[in-house]
Amino acid sequence: MCHRIELLLSLFLTLASLASVARSVAITCSTTTSTLEDLVACFERLTIPRDYYTCTTYAIAQPQTSPVNEFTGWTDAITRLLNADGTCALPPNSPISSSYTVSRFTDAITRDPYCVLHETNAVVSPTRGTRFEKGWGVFIVPANNVPSIRPLHFSVPHPLFDTGTPAQAAITLKRTVSKSLLIEGRHRHALSSVSAGGSCFESCQGAEYDRTDGAHDNREPFHLAMVAIRAWQNTHGGCPLTRCSYIQWHGKNDATCTADHVFLSSGFDSGPPAGSSSGNCYSDPDLPVNRIKAQLNGWFPPPRYHATPSDDPSCTKLTATDNIFGRLVNGVPEADVCTTPATRCGGSDYGQFVHIEQDSVSRDEANWGRWANVILGAFP
Repeated sequence: MCHRIELLLSLFLTLASLASVARSVAITCSTTTSTLEDLVACFERLTIPRDYYTCTTYAIAQPQTSPVNEFTGWTDAITRLLNADGTCALPPNSPISSSYTVSRFTDAITRDPYCVLHETNAVVSPTRGTRFEKGWGVFIVPANNVPSIRPLHFSVPHPLFDTGTPAQAAITLKRTVSKSLLIEGRHRHALSSVSAGGSCFESCQGAEYDRTDGAHDNREPFHLAMVAIRAWQNTHGGCPLTRCSYIQWHGKNDATCTADHVFLSSGFDSGPPAGSSSGNCYSDPDLPVNRIKAQLNGWFPPPRYHATPSDDPSCTKLTATDNIFGRLVNGVPEADVCTTPATRCGGSDYGQFVHIEQDSVSRDEANWGRWANVILGAFP
């Protein structure tokens, strides 16, 4: 009898041990969802969660430089998809082919096809659920490069944290027939002071931001992809303000800048333009932020209120002056984006970057269609 109990106990301990070990499973979002927004929502559930990485596991999850350069493989894959030709595939002999793939996805409602760059496998953990193995992000473009596509590039740096923004951006991409959508694969606090066990959690801008915050660290694959997107756009007609923009979707705490339901900026405060002693950085009505704000006033009328730094200079927390991609667009060299803010607006690329901070009502699913109409009106 005792021997039998010992065998049963041994079997129980073995099963418990197996249950505690993380295992790898295939990611099936592209075959189990029917609309683009549902696809993106499926991927968001795989986002690397808060306080997930240690210094060691983060280093392992990052793109490697040896034996092959995965950093280059990642950005080359971004560029290939932007050169959409109807074929959804990684570049030949891609160094990221063991971790990433490109799926062709057709939206069941619009019947529009997309190329989707995403991870092939997820890790199942009994304590943290099913999560991406790497967490570099998801990138989506229309599969066919047709003239009607708007050169608008959407990005979402804070999935899970800024609730609703990934699917909101996806449905806006779909309904406006825009060029690209990049979504971060990690929670902004995935490597944090709680989980790191050392100073490795600090972003390139210091301890104010965590290293897995793609809007504030230039080593994150999210930022590297944004740089590649901008480089591609600059070699394909540039980014004229009346047609093109880099629009980054954020969600703000409803208690932050409470007078403003949506706060928009171009990465500057409301100071004067370069070489000018009068006016301010938001005085041009043709700037994308002002055109978007005008459309918001129509689709989200009073008592909803929408502001730029010119309208509400007291809202200094949401001006995006420390957003590293915003700094790059606004003239700061890539080598300096972590340390040097753009000093004055008015450069040749000023206005291309749009930073949208929204309260919870603005990014509620019931209002996603309104947002698509806002962008269509701003970029007809």
